[in-house]
Amino acid sequence: MEHEPPSYSWTSSDNDLTCQQVIALLVEYVIDALAPETLRAFQEHLRACEDCLAYLNTYRATIRATRTLRYDDMPTALPDRLLSFLRTQVTRAPPSCPCRRDQG
Repeated sequence: MEHEPPSYSWTSSDNDLTCQQVIALLVEYVIDALAPETLRAFQEHLRACEDCLAYLNTYRATIRATRTLRYDDMPTALPDRLLSFLRTQVTRAPPSCPCRRDQG
C-alpha cells in the first residue's frame, strides 16, 4: 500500500471523499496532518457517513488500547500478524459504504 505524504490533499471536482479515501486518510487525520481543504471534506464525509464515523471511533479506541500494551506482553508473531491484518482491512471500504455500490 502506498502512503501519501503528510498534508496530502485529495483533489476532486466536487470535493466529496469516498469511504475508501476517508479510510486511507485516517492516520493523517488522527495526527492532525491533513491540508485544510481535505480536512473539511473529511469532516463533511464523517457527518454524512455513520460507517466511517464508527470506523474512526474504533480506530481511536484501538490507539488508546494499544498504548497500554508493552511490547514484551505480545507473543512474538503477533505484531506481524496484526500489521498484516490491518493492511488488508485498510484497503477495504466498510460493507455498507455507499461507494461500494459504484464498484460492483
